[in-house]
Amino acid sequence: MSTGYMERISLGRAKNRVDDLQAGYRATRRREAWRAFLLVVPLLVFLAATFIYPIGKLLLLSVRSDEVADAIPRTAAALADWVGPPTLPSPQTFDLLAADLRRASDQGAVAVAGRRLNNYEAGFRTLLLKTARQLPATSDRPYSEVLPEIDKRWGEPETWRLLKRAASRDTPDFLLRAIDREMTSDGSVVPVQKSQAVYLDAFARTFSISACVTLICLVLGYPVAYLLATLPARQSNLLMIFVIVPFWTSLLVRTTAWYVLLQPNGVVNSLLIKLGLTGAPVALMFNRTGVLIGMTHVLLPFMILSNYAVMRGVSPLYQRAAV
Repeated sequence: MSTGYMERISLGRAKNRVDDLQAGYRATRRREAWRAFLLVVPLLVFLAATFIYPIGKLLLLSVRSDEVADAIPRTAAALADWVGPPTLPSPQTFDLLAADLRRASDQGAVAVAGRRLNNYEAGFRTLLLKTARQLPATSDRPYSEVLPEIDKRWGEPETWRLLKRAASRDTPDFLLRAIDREMTSDGSVVPVQKSQAVYLDAFARTFSISACVTLICLVLGYPVAYLLATLPARQSNLLMIFVIVPFWTSLLVRTTAWYVLLQPNGVVNSLLIKLGLTGAPVALMFNRTGVLIGMTHVLLPFMILSNYAVMRGVSPLYQRAAV
């Protein structure tokens, strides 16, 4: 055989060995990946059961309302085809409502549906209960005449419009209410009355307090973390004890201690009065000041430890090189 032919055979065998090694390496990597995945499966199941599922269900409930649709299902289906005011629904819809109210009354679902309808108009629950209670078992006349005799509101298109709106299983009302908005009869979104607008202020107050606490913890915690990371081990361990002590102390005990310190006749106010800095006790509790002090005390160790862990991983050579 020629030398060139032997070289081609050797190169082919070498290529096959390389391909086999690569295939074996990929198979090994896949097995390792599956083994690592199986190790975290219990954690994923735990997170799904205790975190993802509850939040997902809560989000679903925020855009879904089944109370009215379950109480009067046939009426809800009939109202879906109704064009709305100024006309009234068809006489068949009145008949379906009467039948649904009888069935819902037997099942105890009228009050539940009434509470949901009360979100749109006060007194709707009373209207449903009154109608279900006074509804005749049988009637020779059409219920389009009987229901308005029980309560004249059944003869008003606006009542049926609200009933149609509440009968829909998908609703934006809860999400809109969470941002102090509501939907009008023509479908437009408008702000709620000032006396009912509470959520946006609560959101703004929450985020402002969170930002303030984060800034205070950063200003106080960063120097402490740097000191712990640069001190010798003996001194650093001694100071670390004071950082970890709050984790060993019950939150109830810490809260009680702050109550003793910050109350009108507490240690802080007594010291301020003795020093002549104030002539009367300063309000330090049950206000923004008390919240900032308490939250800073709770979260400051987390700021210190997280920064300390990062600083310990940075080589001192980088700092000397930067200087």
